[in-house]
Formats: sequence, structure tokens, C-alpha cells
Amino acid sequence: MTQVLIYTDLDATLIDAKTGGFEPAQGMINHLNQSGIPWMLNSSRTTSELLHLRKQMGNCHPFGAEHGGAVCVPKGYFDPAPVPLEHEVKVDYLGLNYKSILYELVELKDLHDFSFVGMDDISVTDLAKESGMSLDMSILAKHRMASEAILWLDDQRSLLHFEEVLNERGLRLTKGARFYFITSERSDKGGAVTWLNFNFHQHIPNKTPKTIGIGDSPNDLSLLAQVDLPVVVAPPRGSRLEFDHPHTIYTEASGPAGWAEGVQKALKQMGL
Repeated sequence: MTQVLIYTDLDATLIDAKTGGFEPAQGMINHLNQSGIPWMLNSSRTTSELLHLRKQMGNCHPFGAEHGGAVCVPKGYFDPAPVPLEHEVKVDYLGLNYKSILYELVELKDLHDFSFVGMDDISVTDLAKESGMSLDMSILAKHRMASEAILWLDDQRSLLHFEEVLNERGLRLTKGARFYFITSERSDKGGAVTWLNFNFHQHIPNKTPKTIGIGDSPNDLSLLAQVDLPVVVAPPRGSRLEFDHPHTIYTEASGPAGWAEGVQKALKQMGL
């Protein structure tokens, strides 16, 4: 038997990049929930943010947080009993934890005089102004476990040097919409997919996972590379992400409408 698993990015795919809403995807979310198809969030956002958003969406499945640095599974998820949305999650780190990453950044800043401001240094009020998030979501965004987000204040040449010394210490730099993210090189969204696939197979050995991955930007490439059927959601503006896979699905719509379109096409291609 086959078990379909869906792994999805969040910002500019399942939720609108400007409003944070996901209403156009609600019908497809309802369909997945009614069909018993697990759909796992896999995002740069923190565990606290994703726990909050999962409740709004009616999602009770495992998820990857902070670019795959932390993988969270509701306790008892693989047991027969249903899992309530507010159920506590078990967190596994796929790389360094937040404290270890901060230690490295402080040392590098002292050694090389890099100019950046980390989220650890930003007040909740300033973070809300900088990011456009609400105060409540800004508080959740500061609850970091496996990555740091920084605002780079220097030139491109210094940024390249910064990335080089990060790599020397086993750290990775990823560009986001507003912030740069520093994670362990051992963690990425693709690693979270691999980790969760293994656990699904271990706990449901009589079913073979068939995976769908959904993303829209370069930081989703590792996610798309680890699934059987990649879906690339069209951006609200600019060039579409190109992914070298013969069966890649490209959506016409962007944001949550594109997400719903992509899931529908993927399930149809799988005969569901």
C-alpha cells in the first residue's frame, strides 16, 4: 500500500506573503484532512510560530522548523489515538541548537568586526516594525531553537567573507525576504523531509511513502530534491523558481491559490 505525504513551505505558498492569510487554500486543506493525507509544514519559521499557525489551519501533523534545524512531532502522533491540535510536541535537532549558534556568531563578530544585528538583539517592538509582523507573532519569532536571523548592515564583499567563515565553522547562511538565517550545515528542509520519511516508514512499515513537496524559492530546493513529485508555486512577482526534475508541476496561480492548484494537480497525477 502507498501512503501519500505532503511537505510544504509556508510563506508565499500556503500563506499569502503580504496578508498572512490562507483562505484560498482552505478547501484543499479540508480535503486533505478528510482524506487522511498528512501535510507537513516545513518552514524557516520558529516552532512557536508554527504551533500557532497549525492551530489556525487545523493541522495536527509533524513539521520542520527553522530551515529544518528542528523537527517536531506531536507526542503520540504515530499511535492509533487521534492527536489534539494543542498536543505537546517532541523536538529533535538536526544540527546545532540556538545557544551554540549564538556563541559562534558572537565570537565571529569579535574576531572579524562584522556588522549585523541578530534577532536576539532586537526588541519585539523593533522586530514588528522591521518585519511587518504583529507584536504577538514577533514574540513567537524570537522563540528560536535552531537558527539565528540577522539583519546585515555591511557591504556585499563583507557578506561573502562572513559566509566563508561561517562555512569553516560548519554553519550555513540562507537569504530570506528580510533576514539572513544562520543554521548548522547539517540541517536543511530536505533533511527534515528525510527524517520524517524515515519515521513514517518505521511506524507504518506496511505502507510505502509517496511524497509531494511544495515550494517557491531557492531555500526550498533541498525540500523539493527529497520528494517524488515537486510542486513549484508561482511567485506573486518576479521570476519563477526552476527545478530540474522531469515531473515538476508549475502552478499558474501564486500564494495559497497556487498551493491549492499545485496540490490538486499532484494528487491527480498520483491517481487520487
